[in-house]
This record gives sequence, C-alpha cells and structure tokens, in this order.
Amino acid sequence: MALTITPVPDSEVALGPSRFNKQFQVQPGLSDYPSGGYPLVGSALGLGNLWGAERENGNIASAAYGVTFVLSTYPTIPAPCPAMFMVVTSSGSQVAGNTNLQSCTWIIEVDAAGE
Repeated sequence: MALTITPVPDSEVALGPSRFNKQFQVQPGLSDYPSGGYPLVGSALGLGNLWGAERENGNIASAAYGVTFVLSTYPTIPAPCPAMFMVVTSSGSQVAGNTNLQSCTWIIEVDAAGE
C-alpha cells in the first residue's frame, strides 16, 4: 500500500480548542489498492484521533472515482477513532483490490481531535 500522503501547506483550521481540519494530497501507487480501502491512521498523519474526512478536489483522472471515508470503529456515543479507511468507488461499488489508481490525485480534508 503505497499511498503517498502530503500535507497541504497552510491548510490547518481550528474548529475549537481541541478539534481542527487539515488538508492532504493523496496519491496511490501502481496497482496497490487494498480491498477495504487505504488505511489512514491519525498518528501517522501527525494528528490525533480522527472524526472523519471528505474529498475536496482531485485531478482529471480522479473524476471517474468516488471516495468515501469509513471510521475503523463507530462508537455508540460520538467520539473520534485512531484510524479510518479511504474507500474508492466506481459506479457505486468499491473498486477491486489491486486496481491501478496511480494516475489519480485527491485533496482530502481530515477532521481531527488534537495533535
């Protein structure tokens, strides 16, 4: 899983004393899509626990795909979790494992709790 993740400069926005948004550029490697989605771990992103994320933008190649973010755990009381998965879809279904998405680039915005 060679998802290249690059922080977007000057993109961090405080939402409160312990919660903020930050943007990242993500680009898959050659035929490396893992079944179930790319894992995004808060600590590996330099963040604390994660509340969620959304796709902000992408290049022309990425326009053919949808992106959904799924929390690794979903508590009954709203709370952030340490990780989530970036699931890539085409025509409403998850793409197959090892799909080549290397030509795609997305800008995502992550909602996190503390650093």
